Amino acid sequence: MAVPKLSKVQAKGQITIPVAIRQKLGLEKGDVVAFVETERGVLISPQEVVALEALEQIGEALKECGDFAGEYGIKLMLEVHGRGTSLPRHIRTIMDVCDHPQVGVTWNCNATDIEDGSIKANFGLLAKWMLSAHIHDLYEDYPYQEFIALLKQIGFTGFCLIEMPESCEPERLLKYYSRLWGEWTR
Repeated sequence: MAVPKLSKVQAKGQITIPVAIRQKLGLEKGDVVAFVETERGVLISPQEVVALEALEQIGEALKECGDFAGEYGIKLMLEVHGRGTSLPRHIRTIMDVCDHPQVGVTWNCNATDIEDGSIKANFGLLAKWMLSAHIHDLYEDYPYQEFIALLKQIGFTGFCLIEMPESCEPERLLKYYSRLWGEWTR
């Protein structure tokens, strides 16, 4: 049995996690930990561990949804969007667990895709499941030309959707996007 490590609760409820445990868990200043009540007490875990379990549960549930969708010839698309799930590595965890032929990914052109000025590494995490993509206003600081080149490299045959505010000239705007898309994909 492991020897318990003790820490005193301070006036404002703070505790210090012993150095050996912080090092073992790789915890650093500013990291978030989760407190989970159990029958035997409270489990303290790095938040990333709790998040990983939740992502794996989502993957299992999505696999079941894929089975059901397959009976009707429907493809499901998980969007790289939202708090926590706008990170491609989190969607990758879900898709690794799900890995169902009826389930794919919708890329959302998020700022969180960009690492060291490029989306290549994050795109690569999800490329094999890419079914559709959202393109936003083209004046945003996003590497759209790199994105289009990566879609071409994987032989993308899905849909790209424009997600932007309403325009008083929708037909003109669609022609603009269509022409630009044609230039980028030549």
